[in-house]
Amino acid sequence: MSFTPVGTTDTLETFRTRYNATSITLVDDSSTSVDITLATDSLKISGGTGIASAISGDVITLSASDASTSAKGIASFHSDNFAVSSGAVTIKDGGIIRAEIAADAIDGTKLADNAVNSEHYTDGSIDTDHIGDDQVTAAKLANTSVTAASYGSGSAIPVITVDAQGRITGVTTAAASSDLTISDTSSTTETFTLGSETLKFAGGTGVTSAISSGTVTYSFDGTSYTTFVYTATSGQTSFSGADGNGNTLAYSNGKRLVFLNGVLLDESDITASNGTSVVLSSGALVSDILTIQAFAVNVISTLDANGSEFVLDADGDTSITADTDDQIDIKIAGADDFVFTADKFMAAASSGILLTKTAAASDEATSAGALTSNNYNISHTLTLDGTLADDAVLADFVVTSDKCLATSAVYGVSSLKCHVEIHTVAAGSFKVSITNKSGGTLANDSTMVLNYTIL
Repeated sequence: MSFTPVGTTDTLETFRTRYNATSITLVDDSSTSVDITLATDSLKISGGTGIASAISGDVITLSASDASTSAKGIASFHSDNFAVSSGAVTIKDGGIIRAEIAADAIDGTKLADNAVNSEHYTDGSIDTDHIGDDQVTAAKLANTSVTAASYGSGSAIPVITVDAQGRITGVTTAAASSDLTISDTSSTTETFTLGSETLKFAGGTGVTSAISSGTVTYSFDGTSYTTFVYTATSGQTSFSGADGNGNTLAYSNGKRLVFLNGVLLDESDITASNGTSVVLSSGALVSDILTIQAFAVNVISTLDANGSEFVLDADGDTSITADTDDQIDIKIAGADDFVFTADKFMAAASSGILLTKTAAASDEATSAGALTSNNYNISHTLTLDGTLADDAVLADFVVTSDKCLATSAVYGVSSLKCHVEIHTVAAGSFKVSITNKSGGTLANDSTMVLNYTIL
Protein backbone atom coordinates (compact mmCIF):
# COMPACT_ATOMS: atom_id res chain seq x y z
CA MET A 1 0.00 0.00 0.00
CA SER A 2 1.31 3.51 -0.82
CA PHE A 3 -0.07 7.02 -1.02
CA THR A 4 1.22 10.50 -1.77
CA PRO A 5 1.99 12.54 1.31
CA VAL A 6 -0.15 15.59 1.92
CA GLY A 7 1.54 18.90 1.40
CA THR A 8 1.33 21.61 3.90
CA THR A 9 -0.74 23.63 1.61
CA ASP A 10 -3.28 20.75 0.98
CA THR A 11 -6.52 20.75 2.73
CA LEU A 12 -7.94 17.94 4.81
CA GLU A 13 -10.35 17.20 2.02
CA THR A 14 -7.52 16.77 -0.32
CA PHE A 15 -5.91 14.27 2.07
CA ARG A 16 -9.09 12.28 2.44
CA THR A 17 -9.52 12.13 -1.26
CA ARG A 18 -6.01 10.85 -1.79
CA TYR A 19 -6.25 8.24 1.06
CA ASN A 20 -9.51 6.80 -0.06
CA ALA A 21 -8.09 6.12 -3.44
CA THR A 22 -5.26 4.09 -2.03
CA SER A 23 -5.39 0.20 -2.65
CA ILE A 24 -3.85 -2.84 -0.92
CA THR A 25 -2.63 -5.83 -2.92
CA LEU A 26 -3.03 -9.28 -1.26
CA VAL A 27 -1.21 -12.42 -2.53
CA ASP A 28 -1.92 -16.10 -1.41
CA ASP A 29 0.40 -19.10 -1.34
CA SER A 30 -0.45 -19.96 -4.91
CA SER A 31 0.57 -16.37 -5.98
CA THR A 32 -2.98 -15.40 -6.70
CA SER A 33 -3.34 -11.64 -5.94
CA VAL A 34 -6.15 -9.17 -5.46
CA ASP A 35 -6.24 -5.39 -4.94
CA ILE A 36 -8.45 -3.96 -2.28
CA THR A 37 -9.31 -0.23 -2.28
CA LEU A 38 -9.39 1.07 1.19
CA ALA A 39 -12.12 3.53 0.65
CA THR A 40 -14.52 1.24 -1.14
CA ASP A 41 -13.60 -2.44 -0.54
CA SER A 42 -13.80 -4.67 2.52
CA LEU A 43 -11.18 -7.28 3.49
CA LYS A 44 -12.81 -10.50 4.80
CA ILE A 45 -10.72 -12.91 6.79
CA SER A 46 -12.47 -16.30 6.50
CA GLY A 47 -11.49 -19.62 8.08
CA GLY A 48 -10.95 -22.67 5.90
CA THR A 49 -11.82 -26.34 6.60
CA GLY A 50 -11.61 -26.87 10.33
CA ILE A 51 -10.80 -23.16 11.03
CA ALA A 52 -13.23 -20.46 12.18
CA SER A 53 -12.57 -16.63 12.35
CA ALA A 54 -13.95 -14.16 14.80
CA ILE A 55 -13.43 -10.33 15.15
CA SER A 56 -13.86 -8.39 18.27
CA GLY A 57 -12.90 -4.69 18.32
CA ASP A 58 -9.68 -4.45 16.53
CA VAL A 59 -8.77 -8.17 17.26
CA ILE A 60 -9.26 -10.98 14.77
CA THR A 61 -9.16 -14.49 16.27
CA LEU A 62 -8.66 -17.62 14.14
CA SER A 63 -9.74 -20.87 15.87
CA ALA A 64 -9.16 -24.47 14.63
CA SER A 65 -11.93 -27.09 15.15
CA ASP A 66 -11.27 -30.47 16.73
CA ALA A 67 -10.71 -33.14 14.11
CA SER A 68 -13.32 -35.93 13.68
CA THR A 69 -13.66 -39.04 11.52
CA SER A 70 -15.39 -36.86 8.89
CA ALA A 71 -13.66 -33.49 9.24
CA LYS A 72 -10.16 -32.14 9.48
CA GLY A 73 -9.14 -30.22 12.57
CA ILE A 74 -6.83 -30.14 15.49
CA ALA A 75 -6.00 -33.60 16.94
CA SER A 76 -4.01 -34.67 19.95
CA PHE A 77 -1.91 -37.88 20.10
CA HIS A 78 -2.50 -40.32 22.95
CA SER A 79 0.63 -40.72 24.96
CA ASP A 80 0.05 -44.53 25.24
CA ASN A 81 0.54 -44.90 21.51
CA PHE A 82 2.54 -41.96 20.23
CA ALA A 83 5.53 -39.81 21.06
CA VAL A 84 5.85 -36.14 19.88
CA SER A 85 9.09 -34.27 19.86
CA SER A 86 9.81 -30.94 18.13
CA GLY A 87 6.70 -31.44 16.06
CA ALA A 88 7.66 -35.00 14.97
CA VAL A 89 5.11 -37.69 15.78
CA THR A 90 6.25 -41.34 16.12
CA ILE A 91 4.52 -44.59 17.16
CA LYS A 92 5.88 -45.91 20.38
CA ASP A 93 7.31 -49.44 20.67
CA GLY A 94 4.31 -51.51 21.67
CA GLY A 95 2.12 -48.53 20.96
CA ILE A 96 -0.29 -50.61 18.87
CA ILE A 97 -2.02 -53.40 20.77
CA ARG A 98 -3.89 -56.41 19.30
CA ALA A 99 -7.32 -54.88 20.02
CA GLU A 100 -6.41 -51.91 17.75
CA ILE A 101 -5.61 -54.14 14.73
CA ALA A 102 -8.49 -55.11 12.47
CA ALA A 103 -9.17 -58.81 11.92
CA ASP A 104 -7.29 -60.33 8.92
CA ALA A 105 -5.41 -57.03 8.49
CA ILE A 106 -1.95 -58.61 8.73
CA ASP A 107 -0.89 -61.16 6.10
CA GLY A 108 2.38 -62.98 5.44
CA THR A 109 3.90 -60.03 3.59
CA LYS A 110 3.78 -57.99 6.79
CA LEU A 111 5.61 -60.58 8.90
CA ALA A 112 9.33 -60.99 9.08
CA ASP A 113 10.81 -64.43 8.46
CA ASN A 114 10.75 -66.61 11.60
CA ALA A 115 8.88 -63.86 13.43
CA VAL A 116 6.13 -66.21 14.72
CA ASN A 117 7.16 -69.00 17.14
CA SER A 118 5.26 -72.01 18.41
CA GLU A 119 3.94 -70.34 21.55
CA HIS A 120 1.77 -68.14 19.37
CA TYR A 121 0.08 -71.03 17.53
CA THR A 122 -3.42 -72.04 18.59
CA ASP A 123 -4.77 -75.58 18.48
CA GLY A 124 -5.77 -76.46 14.94
CA SER A 125 -4.17 -73.35 13.44
CA ILE A 126 -1.83 -75.43 11.24
CA ASP A 127 -3.47 -77.82 8.75
CA THR A 128 -1.89 -80.30 6.36
CA ASP A 129 -1.84 -77.78 3.51
CA HIS A 130 0.66 -75.73 5.51
CA ILE A 131 3.05 -78.62 6.26
CA GLY A 132 5.66 -79.25 3.61
CA ASP A 133 6.19 -82.71 2.13
CA ASP A 134 8.62 -84.88 4.10
CA GLN A 135 8.88 -82.23 6.83
CA VAL A 136 7.58 -84.27 9.78
CA THR A 137 10.37 -86.60 10.96
CA ALA A 138 10.19 -89.52 13.39
CA ALA A 139 11.56 -87.23 16.11
CA LYS A 140 8.39 -85.12 15.86
CA LEU A 141 6.02 -88.06 16.28
CA ALA A 142 4.73 -89.00 19.72
CA ASN A 143 5.41 -92.54 20.92
CA THR A 144 2.51 -94.99 20.83
CA SER A 145 1.89 -97.90 23.18
CA VAL A 146 3.58 -100.27 20.70
CA THR A 147 7.08 -101.44 21.51
CA ALA A 148 9.53 -101.04 18.65
CA ALA A 149 10.37 -104.57 17.46
CA SER A 150 9.97 -107.06 14.64
CA TYR A 151 6.77 -109.08 14.85
CA GLY A 152 5.93 -112.40 13.19
CA SER A 153 7.91 -115.47 12.18
CA GLY A 154 7.51 -118.71 10.32
CA SER A 155 5.24 -119.96 13.09
CA ALA A 156 3.58 -116.69 14.21
CA ILE A 157 1.37 -114.23 12.32
CA PRO A 158 1.35 -110.52 13.38
CA VAL A 159 -2.03 -109.25 14.63
CA ILE A 160 -2.09 -105.43 14.22
CA THR A 161 -4.57 -102.98 15.81
CA VAL A 162 -5.02 -99.64 13.97
CA ASP A 163 -7.04 -96.65 15.22
CA ALA A 164 -9.25 -94.32 13.16
CA GLN A 165 -6.25 -92.07 12.40
CA GLY A 166 -4.29 -94.93 10.90
CA ARG A 167 -1.92 -95.24 13.83
CA ILE A 168 -0.78 -98.66 15.01
CA THR A 169 -1.89 -98.94 18.62
CA GLY A 170 -1.23 -102.59 19.30
CA VAL A 171 0.69 -105.55 17.91
CA THR A 172 0.51 -109.18 19.02
CA THR A 173 1.13 -112.48 17.30
CA ALA A 174 -1.01 -115.54 16.64
CA ALA A 175 0.34 -119.04 16.20
CA ALA A 176 0.40 -120.21 12.59
CA SER A 177 -0.38 -123.86 11.97
CA SER A 178 2.07 -125.67 9.73
CA ASP A 179 -0.14 -128.75 9.42
CA LEU A 180 -2.13 -129.53 6.29
CA THR A 181 -4.82 -132.20 6.35
CA ILE A 182 -5.75 -133.90 3.09
CA SER A 183 -8.54 -136.38 2.36
CA ASP A 184 -9.07 -139.00 -0.33
CA THR A 185 -12.26 -140.14 -2.04
CA SER A 186 -13.13 -142.49 0.82
CA SER A 187 -12.66 -139.65 3.36
CA THR A 188 -9.47 -141.16 4.75
CA THR A 189 -7.38 -138.25 6.00
CA GLU A 190 -3.72 -137.68 6.62
CA THR A 191 -1.92 -134.68 8.08
CA PHE A 192 1.57 -133.62 7.07
CA THR A 193 3.77 -130.71 8.19
CA LEU A 194 4.45 -127.89 5.78
CA GLY A 195 8.10 -127.08 5.37
CA SER A 196 9.35 -130.42 6.61
CA GLU A 197 7.32 -133.00 4.70
CA THR A 198 6.63 -133.37 0.99
CA LEU A 199 3.23 -134.09 -0.53
CA LYS A 200 3.63 -136.38 -3.52
CA PHE A 201 1.14 -136.58 -6.39
CA ALA A 202 1.64 -140.07 -7.75
CA GLY A 203 0.12 -141.66 -10.82
CA GLY A 204 -1.60 -145.02 -10.84
CA THR A 205 -1.81 -147.77 -13.38
CA GLY A 206 -1.50 -146.21 -16.83
CA VAL A 207 -1.35 -142.71 -15.36
CA THR A 208 1.69 -140.48 -14.82
CA SER A 209 1.90 -137.17 -13.01
CA ALA A 210 4.03 -134.11 -13.74
CA ILE A 211 4.33 -130.81 -11.87
CA SER A 212 5.38 -127.47 -13.34
CA SER A 213 4.96 -123.91 -12.05
CA GLY A 214 2.64 -125.08 -9.29
CA THR A 215 0.37 -127.12 -11.59
CA VAL A 216 0.04 -130.93 -11.39
CA THR A 217 -0.86 -132.61 -14.67
CA TYR A 218 -1.98 -136.23 -14.97
CA SER A 219 -1.47 -138.03 -18.27
CA PHE A 220 -2.67 -141.40 -19.56
CA ASP A 221 0.00 -143.57 -21.12
CA GLY A 222 -2.24 -144.44 -24.08
CA THR A 223 -2.63 -148.09 -23.06
CA SER A 224 -5.04 -147.48 -20.19
CA TYR A 225 -7.90 -146.51 -22.50
CA THR A 226 -8.91 -146.89 -26.14
CA THR A 227 -10.54 -144.13 -28.16
CA PHE A 228 -13.27 -144.83 -30.71
CA VAL A 229 -14.35 -142.04 -33.09
CA TYR A 230 -17.54 -142.12 -35.17
CA THR A 231 -18.89 -139.56 -37.67
CA ALA A 232 -22.68 -139.45 -37.38
CA THR A 233 -25.27 -139.40 -40.12
CA SER A 234 -28.40 -137.28 -39.81
CA GLY A 235 -30.55 -138.51 -36.93
CA GLN A 236 -28.22 -141.41 -36.04
CA THR A 237 -28.67 -142.68 -32.47
CA SER A 238 -26.88 -146.06 -32.32
CA PHE A 239 -23.12 -146.48 -32.69
CA SER A 240 -21.36 -149.84 -32.71
CA GLY A 241 -18.90 -151.96 -34.66
CA ALA A 242 -15.92 -150.43 -36.44
CA ASP A 243 -15.29 -146.71 -36.00
CA GLY A 244 -13.74 -144.35 -38.52
CA ASN A 245 -10.31 -145.84 -37.85
CA GLY A 246 -11.46 -149.44 -38.21
CA ASN A 247 -11.44 -150.17 -34.44
CA THR A 248 -14.37 -152.29 -33.23
CA LEU A 249 -16.15 -150.79 -30.25
CA ALA A 250 -15.68 -152.68 -26.99
CA TYR A 251 -15.82 -151.41 -23.42
CA SER A 252 -16.51 -152.56 -19.87
CA ASN A 253 -19.78 -151.38 -18.39
CA GLY A 254 -19.25 -148.23 -16.36
CA LYS A 255 -15.66 -147.88 -17.59
CA ARG A 256 -16.23 -145.50 -20.51
CA LEU A 257 -16.83 -141.83 -21.32
CA VAL A 258 -18.91 -140.62 -24.25
CA PHE A 259 -18.38 -137.22 -25.93
CA LEU A 260 -20.43 -135.54 -28.65
CA ASN A 261 -18.49 -132.86 -30.52
CA GLY A 262 -16.07 -132.71 -27.57
CA VAL A 263 -18.78 -132.29 -24.90
CA LEU A 264 -18.99 -135.03 -22.24
CA LEU A 265 -22.50 -136.50 -22.27
CA ASP A 266 -24.43 -137.14 -19.09
CA GLU A 267 -25.46 -140.71 -18.35
CA SER A 268 -29.09 -139.66 -18.86
CA ASP A 269 -28.26 -138.78 -22.47
CA ILE A 270 -26.98 -142.24 -23.44
CA THR A 271 -27.54 -145.96 -23.07
CA ALA A 272 -24.19 -147.76 -22.89
CA SER A 273 -24.12 -150.93 -20.83
CA ASN A 274 -23.77 -153.94 -23.15
CA GLY A 275 -20.09 -153.32 -23.93
CA THR A 276 -20.53 -153.15 -27.72
CA SER A 277 -22.82 -150.20 -28.53
CA VAL A 278 -23.70 -146.67 -27.46
CA VAL A 279 -27.23 -145.32 -28.06
CA LEU A 280 -28.04 -141.61 -27.88
CA SER A 281 -31.36 -140.48 -26.42
CA SER A 282 -31.61 -137.88 -29.24
CA GLY A 283 -30.48 -138.28 -32.81
CA ALA A 284 -27.21 -136.68 -33.83
CA LEU A 285 -26.82 -134.16 -36.64
CA VAL A 286 -25.02 -135.00 -39.82
CA SER A 287 -21.22 -134.95 -39.39
CA ASP A 288 -21.41 -134.80 -35.58
CA ILE A 289 -18.38 -136.49 -33.99
CA LEU A 290 -19.10 -139.11 -31.33
CA THR A 291 -16.02 -140.08 -29.27
CA ILE A 292 -15.95 -143.00 -26.85
CA GLN A 293 -13.09 -143.53 -24.42
CA ALA A 294 -13.06 -147.13 -23.15
CA PHE A 295 -10.87 -147.57 -20.09
CA ALA A 296 -8.79 -150.68 -19.66
CA VAL A 297 -9.72 -153.02 -16.82
CA ASN A 298 -6.69 -154.70 -15.33
CA VAL A 299 -7.18 -158.17 -13.88
CA ILE A 300 -4.48 -159.05 -11.38
CA SER A 301 -3.59 -162.71 -11.78
CA THR A 302 -0.45 -162.64 -9.64
CA LEU A 303 0.26 -160.20 -6.83
CA ASP A 304 3.65 -160.27 -5.17
CA ALA A 305 3.22 -158.40 -1.88
CA ASN A 306 6.74 -159.43 -0.78
CA GLY A 307 5.78 -159.60 2.89
CA SER A 308 3.95 -156.26 2.94
CA GLU A 309 0.90 -155.87 5.14
CA PHE A 310 -2.43 -155.78 3.29
CA VAL A 311 -4.75 -153.50 5.29
CA LEU A 312 -8.42 -154.35 4.92
CA ASP A 313 -10.49 -151.86 6.93
CA ALA A 314 -10.85 -148.08 7.11
CA ASP A 315 -9.14 -147.52 10.47
CA GLY A 316 -6.14 -149.73 9.56
CA ASP A 317 -6.29 -152.28 12.39
CA THR A 318 -7.41 -155.35 10.41
CA SER A 319 -4.96 -156.86 7.95
CA ILE A 320 -3.29 -159.89 6.40
CA THR A 321 0.48 -160.21 6.27
CA ALA A 322 3.07 -162.86 5.48
CA ASP A 323 6.26 -161.28 6.72
CA THR A 324 7.25 -164.65 8.26
CA ASP A 325 8.18 -167.21 5.60
CA ASP A 326 5.47 -169.83 4.92
CA GLN A 327 3.11 -168.29 7.45
CA ILE A 328 0.03 -166.07 7.08
CA ASP A 329 -0.97 -163.88 10.02
CA ILE A 330 -4.48 -162.47 10.31
CA LYS A 331 -4.79 -159.39 12.50
CA ILE A 332 -8.26 -158.27 13.63
CA ALA A 333 -8.80 -155.08 15.70
CA GLY A 334 -5.05 -154.79 16.16
CA ALA A 335 -4.49 -158.30 17.53
CA ASP A 336 -2.84 -161.25 15.73
CA ASP A 337 -5.71 -163.70 16.27
CA PHE A 338 -5.16 -166.40 13.64
CA VAL A 339 -2.17 -168.04 11.93
CA PHE A 340 -2.02 -170.29 8.86
CA THR A 341 0.99 -172.51 8.27
CA ALA A 342 1.61 -175.27 5.75
CA ASP A 343 -0.17 -177.92 7.82
CA LYS A 344 -2.30 -176.18 10.43
CA PHE A 345 -4.65 -173.33 11.30
CA MET A 346 -4.18 -171.86 14.77
CA ALA A 347 -6.15 -169.40 16.86
CA ALA A 348 -4.61 -167.26 19.59
CA ALA A 349 -5.27 -168.31 23.19
CA SER A 350 -7.65 -165.38 23.64
CA SER A 351 -9.53 -166.22 20.43
CA GLY A 352 -11.59 -169.15 19.26
CA ILE A 353 -13.05 -170.73 16.15
CA LEU A 354 -16.84 -170.63 16.05
CA LEU A 355 -18.33 -173.00 13.50
CA THR A 356 -21.76 -172.07 12.26
CA LYS A 357 -24.12 -175.04 12.40
CA THR A 358 -27.30 -175.86 10.51
CA ALA A 359 -30.12 -177.18 12.69
CA ALA A 360 -31.84 -180.44 11.73
CA ALA A 361 -34.08 -182.93 13.61
CA SER A 362 -35.12 -186.55 13.38
CA ASP A 363 -37.28 -188.97 15.38
CA GLU A 364 -36.16 -192.50 16.03
CA ALA A 365 -39.78 -193.63 15.83
CA THR A 366 -40.35 -192.41 12.27
CA SER A 367 -36.94 -192.56 10.55
CA ALA A 368 -34.88 -194.69 12.89
CA GLY A 369 -33.00 -191.42 13.63
CA ALA A 370 -31.74 -190.91 10.11
CA LEU A 371 -31.67 -187.38 8.59
CA THR A 372 -30.36 -185.45 5.62
CA SER A 373 -28.50 -182.07 5.86
CA ASN A 374 -26.14 -180.92 3.12
CA ASN A 375 -23.84 -178.84 5.38
CA TYR A 376 -20.42 -179.15 6.97
CA ASN A 377 -21.63 -178.36 10.48
CA ILE A 378 -24.89 -179.95 11.61
CA SER A 379 -26.79 -179.52 14.86
CA HIS A 380 -28.95 -182.67 15.07
CA THR A 381 -31.80 -182.92 17.58
CA LEU A 382 -32.64 -186.61 18.05
CA THR A 383 -35.83 -187.85 19.81
CA LEU A 384 -35.62 -191.37 21.32
CA ASP A 385 -38.25 -194.01 20.70
CA GLY A 386 -38.25 -195.93 23.99
CA THR A 387 -35.85 -195.87 26.95
CA LEU A 388 -32.11 -196.29 26.73
CA ALA A 389 -30.49 -197.96 29.73
CA ASP A 390 -27.10 -197.04 31.08
CA ASP A 391 -24.30 -198.45 28.88
CA ALA A 392 -26.90 -199.46 26.30
CA VAL A 393 -26.12 -198.78 22.62
CA LEU A 394 -28.65 -197.10 20.35
CA ALA A 395 -29.11 -198.70 16.99
CA ASP A 396 -26.98 -197.07 14.26
CA PHE A 397 -28.63 -194.42 12.09
CA VAL A 398 -27.42 -192.74 8.88
CA VAL A 399 -26.71 -189.03 8.33
CA THR A 400 -26.75 -188.03 4.65
CA SER A 401 -24.75 -184.96 3.46
CA ASP A 402 -23.32 -184.13 0.06
CA LYS A 403 -20.44 -182.40 1.87
CA CYS A 404 -19.17 -185.72 3.11
CA LEU A 405 -16.44 -187.42 1.10
CA ALA A 406 -15.09 -190.87 1.42
CA THR A 407 -11.88 -189.29 2.74
CA SER A 408 -13.60 -186.85 5.12
CA ALA A 409 -13.00 -186.79 8.84
CA VAL A 410 -16.27 -186.44 10.76
CA TYR A 411 -16.49 -185.52 14.43
CA GLY A 412 -19.56 -185.78 16.67
CA VAL A 413 -20.44 -184.85 20.26
CA SER A 414 -23.62 -185.07 22.32
CA SER A 415 -25.36 -182.64 24.66
CA LEU A 416 -25.93 -185.57 27.04
CA LYS A 417 -23.33 -187.76 28.71
CA CYS A 418 -23.11 -190.21 25.84
CA HIS A 419 -20.35 -191.69 23.74
CA VAL A 420 -20.75 -190.74 20.06
CA GLU A 421 -18.99 -192.89 17.50
CA ILE A 422 -18.83 -191.90 13.80
CA HIS A 423 -18.11 -194.78 11.46
CA THR A 424 -18.65 -196.06 7.97
CA VAL A 425 -17.79 -192.68 6.37
CA ALA A 426 -18.56 -192.78 2.66
CA ALA A 427 -19.18 -190.34 -0.14
CA GLY A 428 -22.45 -188.61 0.79
CA SER A 429 -23.05 -190.20 4.23
CA PHE A 430 -21.79 -191.52 7.55
CA LYS A 431 -23.22 -193.64 10.39
CA VAL A 432 -23.65 -192.71 14.06
CA SER A 433 -23.56 -195.02 17.08
CA ILE A 434 -24.55 -193.73 20.56
CA THR A 435 -23.79 -195.36 23.96
CA ASN A 436 -25.50 -194.09 27.11
CA LYS A 437 -22.85 -193.15 29.71
CA SER A 438 -25.06 -191.02 31.90
CA GLY A 439 -25.23 -193.54 34.77
CA GLY A 440 -28.99 -193.76 34.41
CA THR A 441 -31.72 -194.59 31.95
CA LEU A 442 -32.66 -192.10 29.25
CA ALA A 443 -36.45 -191.77 29.16
CA ASN A 444 -38.71 -192.46 26.22
CA ASP A 445 -39.16 -189.45 23.91
CA SER A 446 -36.22 -187.66 25.56
CA THR A 447 -34.03 -185.60 23.22
CA MET A 448 -30.35 -185.02 22.79
CA VAL A 449 -28.42 -182.62 20.54
CA LEU A 450 -25.70 -184.15 18.40
CA ASN A 451 -23.20 -181.80 16.71
CA TYR A 452 -21.31 -183.06 13.64
CA THR A 453 -18.40 -181.45 11.84
CA ILE A 454 -17.32 -182.70 8.44
CA LEU A 455 -13.72 -181.96 7.48
